[in-house]
Amino acid sequence: MRKVKVTFEVYRFDELSKEAKHKAIGAEIENIMELEYQDLTTNQKKAVDEAEEMLTPWFTAEYLWEYAGEEVEDLCRMNDYLEDGSYFWQGECGQYETEGA
Repeated sequence: MRKVKVTFEVYRFDELSKEAKHKAIGAEIENIMELEYQDLTTNQKKAVDEAEEMLTPWFTAEYLWEYAGEEVEDLCRMNDYLEDGSYFWQGECGQYETEGA
């Protein structure tokens, strides 16, 4: 048996590149779209309602960004990310140590 220690460089949302932020925002919008309607915020409900009213459900993500973009970014700021904008889930890494803040 061998033990292997893996180190990840982990970033806050505001430290990401423009491309990585775009990926993180897209993932967060996908998460919002999986929520039940009653669990959405007022702005998120407006976006869903607009997409349904216009009969364009494929534009729901764009409407979410338009109506609730600040909320989406605030949700993104609650997570940690890898350099490419993928979520970093500490629980999937087993035991871990952190260095720095």
